[in-house]
Amino acid sequence: MLLNRGVMHAAKFGVPVIKEEVVTATAVTQGEHPVFVVKTNIGQAVTAHALIIATGVPIRSSGIDREEALVGKGVHYCVWCDGPMYKNKRLAVIGSGDHAAEDAIEALSYSKDVTIISNAPACTFSDAFQHELARWNIKTVCARVKAFRGDTKLESLVFEDSTEGRYDAVFMACGTAGALDFAANLGLEITENTIVVDENNMTSMEGVFAAGNCEGRCRQIAKNVGDGCNAAVSAIRYLRPRKLFLDYGHKELSAGEMSMQQPQEKQVTATSVPPSRVPLSLPLNRKVRVGWFSFSCCEGSTIVFT
Repeated sequence: MLLNRGVMHAAKFGVPVIKEEVVTATAVTQGEHPVFVVKTNIGQAVTAHALIIATGVPIRSSGIDREEALVGKGVHYCVWCDGPMYKNKRLAVIGSGDHAAEDAIEALSYSKDVTIISNAPACTFSDAFQHELARWNIKTVCARVKAFRGDTKLESLVFEDSTEGRYDAVFMACGTAGALDFAANLGLEITENTIVVDENNMTSMEGVFAAGNCEGRCRQIAKNVGDGCNAAVSAIRYLRPRKLFLDYGHKELSAGEMSMQQPQEKQVTATSVPPSRVPLSLPLNRKVRVGWFSFSCCEGSTIVFT
């Protein structure tokens, strides 16, 4: 629902939406700043002076039988989102790396009975996470899971040796797919399959920004929406030099400041400044209408606008 609203909002302002898969993105040097050429899977090429990467990080399926059928019914992918539903329950985290260790430690906020099941021949935790797992007495089991059992909800896990383990919920932490290959083609700095950005959401390459799960940190919808806003504003500031950029957060400029911001050959008039760039100056008694919305980041949730 939120994605659809975003697409409709962009289309309202004449933004073309291309429903194709991006396969490559390359930078071409033209003058002082790079120009980017994005190619899709059907050969279409789009040229841009700035890019915002918001691919997300798709979850890699584990291949365990009935995983998809029990998603949201005991099989989950986000401890932060769904952990509160399983307070004081028996929980399992499936994965063999630091991603699984981090999820298991987070799950301790809701239950003290947490087990990591590697679903691999061995676990490969870093020393720091190994220390934390031992500190909090989080159990680890090196075994492969063959299937999930349960009709309307998860009842148990079936291992390769046909033994079963009963858990109230499992959280999948099997790693992430390599969805950022085209980002690697640009030569962006990537750490643990996420793009490194600064406080303006700009990547290691000038003119390329990243927002959402693809740049890591907290994987929550509220944070991702904020990233998108920050990246968009930063891209605008990049495309319009800072001395010419003015948003609603700035006070009205003095006549001297305004003259410094405009080319000398063109005098500013009331009609020559685009409406979106007019300094905000409202009388104190002006009424302002404020919109408010709230949302919940859980499977099957609904976004409510008021």
